[in-house]
Amino acid sequence: METVKHTLEKVVKPIADKVGHGHGPVFITAGNGVVGYRVGAKLLQSGYEHGVRVGYRDPLNKVHHDEVKKGDDEADMTAINKLKEAGATAVDFCWEKQDTYENALEGVKTVFCSAPSHEGWEDNFPAFIKACKHAGVRHIVKVSFFHAMMGPDEAMADFSHAKPSDDIFLKVPLVRMHRECDKMLMKCGLDYCILFPTHFMSNPLRYQAKHLKDEGKFYGASGLKGVNYISPNDIADVVRSS
Repeated sequence: METVKHTLEKVVKPIADKVGHGHGPVFITAGNGVVGYRVGAKLLQSGYEHGVRVGYRDPLNKVHHDEVKKGDDEADMTAINKLKEAGATAVDFCWEKQDTYENALEGVKTVFCSAPSHEGWEDNFPAFIKACKHAGVRHIVKVSFFHAMMGPDEAMADFSHAKPSDDIFLKVPLVRMHRECDKMLMKCGLDYCILFPTHFMSNPLRYQAKHLKDEGKFYGASGLKGVNYISPNDIADVVRSS
């Protein structure tokens, strides 16, 4: 895992050294996310002095929580409160509510985000990019997904692991969403850095804890093929360097 992290840092760090992004607050769209929380924590631990702002869905705003499972509000706020105690500022942010974008992005120079994995992302992600440009954001760091890498007819034709445009994984809705959002980001005119991690190492524990505990089994869809899992801690380290 260390080898993976160091290799990625060699790719990403020179981008940060070369481009002048300016000093200002960093906005993390999901401060309670698997990677977002770790990015915020690592920035604060490193003594980043220009401000760390984290987005979250306000529990008091029911329209933001129509599809949130019972108990998730408490878990979300536990993560947010830990970051606030460490020095972060928390702001209401919801991909589905474009009226939360302006306040969240005020004065921000760098944004860290994944993608809005919900219905309407085709409208919300470009609206978010537009809001970033209006707010004066200079740099966006986005976590994508390995199989979303674009084929030879796209901007990443020189990337050694680019997927062909007819790759079967591009039929998966989540992969297609990331792919299209990546293309929007590449064409928006802002400085950007897109990371393409594989499966998160934390997901088996998060989604299959009961099977692992009760049955001693792990269920996957990769057949006999190997899967390179990556720790969200390593992803957060690379994001911090970007």
